[in-house]
Amino acid sequence: MRPLADGLEIPSGREIALKPGGHHLMLIGLHRALRSGEVIPVAFEFEGAAAQTVGFHVRSVSAPQGADHE
Repeated sequence: MRPLADGLEIPSGREIALKPGGHHLMLIGLHRALRSGEVIPVAFEFEGAAAQTVGFHVRSVSAPQGADHE
């Protein structure tokens, strides 16, 4: 795993899937442990577009995989 120095390009009108084994998010510098069941807001900043905040549901690593975001 390595950070993308120039960010992740999402072409206009297209989608990028974030998933294990592919592009994904890594939360670093957390000030406390995350608790299963809570929703954490994550802000996405875009070049030339408005920022968007998405709420992600925290789940245990043993929970089934799915789209846990709002």
